[in-house]
Amino acid sequence: MLQFAGQDLTNYFPQPMISACPGLVTNDQLFLMNANFTPQVAYAVHTSGALQTTPGTKLNDANWYTNDLQAALLPRLKGDYVFTKGQVSDLADNSGK
Repeated sequence: MLQFAGQDLTNYFPQPMISACPGLVTNDQLFLMNANFTPQVAYAVHTSGALQTTPGTKLNDANWYTNDLQAALLPRLKGDYVFTKGQVSDLADNSGK
């Protein structure tokens, strides 16, 4: 897990298109491939829904992304993760006031 520390792991958790675009996508075999992403650890990609190749796991559920992953991450969202250089500078300059 240390190799992932501090990184944006969004691409390691691809959402099934059938759940990302309900009513628009009806083929559960359809997926999008990220053009600029090569996983550092291939087995860390959490493919869910019909494209999950390991049978008998929670990842086989097409709704795992929305029902389980997003639900688990929601309480951990605390606010902005990215600050501009100016914001950091202002915080440093005004921290004692």
